[in-house]
Amino acid sequence: MKSVLLTFVMVAGLSSSVFAAENKAIKINVFGGIAGFDKEGYQAIRSNLGFLLAKGSISQFKTLSMGSEGGGSFCVEAAGKNDALTLSAALKPIQLEAKTVFELSEVENCSAQ
Repeated sequence: MKSVLLTFVMVAGLSSSVFAAENKAIKINVFGGIAGFDKEGYQAIRSNLGFLLAKGSISQFKTLSMGSEGGGSFCVEAAGKNDALTLSAALKPIQLEAKTVFELSEVENCSAQ
């Protein structure tokens, strides 16, 4: 029974990874509020995106809006399916201070944004 449960967990994890690869872009929202803005966290996001852009993993980077306190709304499109997973893995672990809104949402592409 334990092996059946382990197999189910492994297959469920694999299918969620495949689903994430279907969307090739990530919309990123980073905004400050009345309490301030996490500039170091925002710099970590920019640094990771700059590295991936220089590496060729990003095919399109679109600025949707800029925040008055810093940050903004961006759409980043991966060059390929493997790059989409790399992009997601590079951004999801970043933790910003509670005073900063940091949202990631997977989208099909940046053209519609």
